[in-house]
Amino acid sequence: MTEYILKMDQITKSFPGVLALNKVSIDVKKGEVVALLGENGAGKSTLIKVMTGIYQPDNGEIELFGEKTKFHNPADALKKGLSVIHQELTYLNDLSAAENIFIGRLPHNKFGWVDWKDMAEKSNEVFRRMNIFIDPGALMSSLNTAEKQLVEIAKAISCDAKILVMDEPTAALGTEDTEKLLKLVREMVSGKELSVVYISHRLNELFTVADRVVVLRDGQYITTKNISETNEQELISFMVGRDIKHFYSKTSSHAGDVVLEAGYALDSHTKGKAVVLLGIDAHKAVDIGINHPAAKYLKPPGTTT
Repeated sequence: MTEYILKMDQITKSFPGVLALNKVSIDVKKGEVVALLGENGAGKSTLIKVMTGIYQPDNGEIELFGEKTKFHNPADALKKGLSVIHQELTYLNDLSAAENIFIGRLPHNKFGWVDWKDMAEKSNEVFRRMNIFIDPGALMSSLNTAEKQLVEIAKAISCDAKILVMDEPTAALGTEDTEKLLKLVREMVSGKELSVVYISHRLNELFTVADRVVVLRDGQYITTKNISETNEQELISFMVGRDIKHFYSKTSSHAGDVVLEAGYALDSHTKGKAVVLLGIDAHKAVDIGINHPAAKYLKPPGTTT
């Protein structure tokens, strides 16, 4: 059996006038975190939407658990074990944590009524697997941002997801909550039952959470690196297409003579209002745009009286 649970090979996707993905490939192993990296417009979002059935590729092949497949829509992708947590969370504030986890899949008893006890027990079971505590009956509106993010993760796990796509999961989190989330991600993949595709602009996070990083640029695949064999400078170079040392050139400069000076004056011509005067050339005291009599009050640059 192949070590890769997901392989996307030579994926191409275009829109009118735009080639969003040009023969992009990515693979995910069982129990690992693969970071997807690239500047805005690199193709990350489009690739994720192909990966989760929102878009259909124009060309290319997808293999899941060693078999060729197609994701016809997000529900189909979820059914096959692939779930996504978008940057903009999709929770419902007026429902409980448990209801958000099982929304669309509420358990029912033999009489056809919602089985609230069973739903709470199943929610607690998922929370225990994640090694966290959240009251299943708590309204989402009473939870903080980090807890809402955890409920979204619990929802994906409750669907028996084998691959979890996390799109900028720490964008709205502080330092402490970010550290907790990154630790949780590593714990979730440690049992080899879950793999994660992780998207973030925060490069320092990748060195904490990822095993490998895939870099895209302008809709094209650039490289895949083991995170232990690269650094931030190299990744930035892959992202932008040139060495980071060429971003800023070092040049020496020396201050020359003053060529522009601003001042103001009050006299009979100003009718009691301050007039801003601009002078060019230290020896000409010429005002710009107007030939105002009050220019006589503008001191040439460098004078003291």
